[in-house]
Amino acid sequence: MLLKDIEVVVNTNSIFMNTSRNVIGEIYLKIGDFFFPEEGWNDFVVVILGWWQKNIMNIKNDRIGTVYEFDFMDGPWFMKGKKISEHTIGLEFVRNKSDSQQIVFTCLCQVAQLQQSILNATEKLLIELKSRKWHSDDIEELDKIWRLLQSLN
Repeated sequence: MLLKDIEVVVNTNSIFMNTSRNVIGEIYLKIGDFFFPEEGWNDFVVVILGWWQKNIMNIKNDRIGTVYEFDFMDGPWFMKGKKISEHTIGLEFVRNKSDSQQIVFTCLCQVAQLQQSILNATEKLLIELKSRKWHSDDIEELDKIWRLLQSLN
């Protein structure tokens, strides 16, 4: 199986902060012409990127064979990543059903490439959040993890 480039897409024009101070907006994954969960997916973008940053940091340092779930908050969707080698991760894009899991797409990618895509999306979002002068504990945590991951590169 060929290695694929994966893009974490965040549309900063779509974001808004709800009354609970959660930032919601478009966040989805793009691999070639495949979108997951779908193009334009709206979800809790700050929380999700925080989770994904922690996962990619752990995957880099964990043993081969370790599996992590890259969750979305809304809906039955998640991406499952299994460390195949020191530099490669196998990805399954999954829809939970009431009695089973449906794998809708699979691919391999470089751990470093997935990490960079998560970092790029996070940086883009953080720049927008700062320009809007939005603050919350989740935003501070996202920024803290982003800075740590940047320093590890």
